[in-house]
Amino acid sequence: MQRRIAKHRLPNPAAGPWPYVGIVCGLAISFVCLNGLPTTWIKTGMLAVLGALGLLTGYWFIHRRLSTSRLLAAIVAAGLVLRIGYMLYTPYDLRGHDIGTVFGSQNAGYVATIFLYGRLPSTNAGLFYHPPVAFFLDAMVMKGYALLAPGKSITALFEAAKLVPAFASCALLVVCRRFFRELDFPRRATLIAMAVLAFHPTFFILSASINNDMLMVFWMAVSLLYTVKWYKNQTVRNILALAVVIALAVTTKVSGVMVAPLTAGVFLAALWQQRSAADRRKRIAQFGLFALVCLPLGLWYAVRNWLLFGQPFGYVLPMSTNGPLYIGWHSFASRFLSFPVWQLFTSFFCNPYGDYNLWLYLVKNSMFGEFTFTSGLVYAAPLLMLNLVLIVLSLIATVWVLRAEEMPRLPRFLLGGLWILQMGSFLVFNLKYPFGCTMDFRYIVPTLFSGAGFLGLAVVRLRRRCPAAARWAVPAAGWLVFAFAVVSASFYIS
Repeated sequence: MQRRIAKHRLPNPAAGPWPYVGIVCGLAISFVCLNGLPTTWIKTGMLAVLGALGLLTGYWFIHRRLSTSRLLAAIVAAGLVLRIGYMLYTPYDLRGHDIGTVFGSQNAGYVATIFLYGRLPSTNAGLFYHPPVAFFLDAMVMKGYALLAPGKSITALFEAAKLVPAFASCALLVVCRRFFRELDFPRRATLIAMAVLAFHPTFFILSASINNDMLMVFWMAVSLLYTVKWYKNQTVRNILALAVVIALAVTTKVSGVMVAPLTAGVFLAALWQQRSAADRRKRIAQFGLFALVCLPLGLWYAVRNWLLFGQPFGYVLPMSTNGPLYIGWHSFASRFLSFPVWQLFTSFFCNPYGDYNLWLYLVKNSMFGEFTFTSGLVYAAPLLMLNLVLIVLSLIATVWVLRAEEMPRLPRFLLGGLWILQMGSFLVFNLKYPFGCTMDFRYIVPTLFSGAGFLGLAVVRLRRRCPAAARWAVPAAGWLVFAFAVVSASFYIS
């Protein structure tokens, strides 16, 4: 299979904003034309489009016209179909996170406050303590849809709010492709990484959830992209763009700040590499400009809530230790030092009110969220097993690539640092707040960038270091990712 793919350097993806404009147009047209259709119709359409993509790819393969760029385009297109289709057949209040009611203090209430009254919440009760960017964009999309379709109920308008997370989930594929290109990923590494990201179910689920998770992940990815772009071309324009996107990540969700230490590390490396005092002064001046833009834009809402409500920085909504979600009475070993693998098959889905083992919960939750499904169950067990195998291989790949001194430092620092920051904060979070809901994979979605990237880089390194083993291991890795893609898609369109 590997020999049939044309060997040439990946061409530069469409430059500028046009891919994002195309995604916006595609989402808008799909929503206007297909929203409200029966789920069976939408899933049948998804299957037809994916089947056509498969036939086209097979045609290129048979006729030796399957270039790397064409295969990558097919992978991205399939990922877009799955995200948009899932968004269309999933109501906003089904399999969402902390949706609540229109007049409550959760996500729907936050959006409704901006939509109905044109202002920020007047309290920090419930989830109103969160920064407003995602909810503001949700409300603006609802306003636009209300103008195009007057007379719609607020429930129907909330369906349009799904376009914001759907855009973030779709556009993330463009950002990740550009990120890997800026890191000079080889073609095989890019294909494997992008296939994992395109078909990972977490991005399907978040594409229809009107909370702030998916948009924050998108801004974090853009921040990583512009960190690399600035490092390679240290212009004022690039550092200003970086300052704005990091601020957007933080004002979407406070945990977006975790990209900042990585950017700071790159800043210090760039400063260290300057040969002259004049060049160092230029870099320091750029850092000052970065802070001047990023800090006010990123922290204004936190300062507002501190002034109005006395809300401390890093505030987390307190939860009762007497509630059904509390799991602190389980032992540390049972929560963090074991992995009851047999429980993968006693119940395919998570139960935040009963589960307590962090690692088992992550394996299930990353495939199905904290929800249960009634269709596609024949694919649930294979999907969990493939996910577990990919997780184990990605962890091995991470250690192997991080220790490889011949591999470029920048991708090792960014991808490795991202994984360490995310997992470290996640473990601390679960130790400090021992509740079923805090084990959710949505809090560490950016680790997928690291896992997918290191898996791809490990395949490339294996070909260089161990050609004999690579003759069977590389095709096996390709088929493993292919099987994951097929089973993941099958579950979500069945």
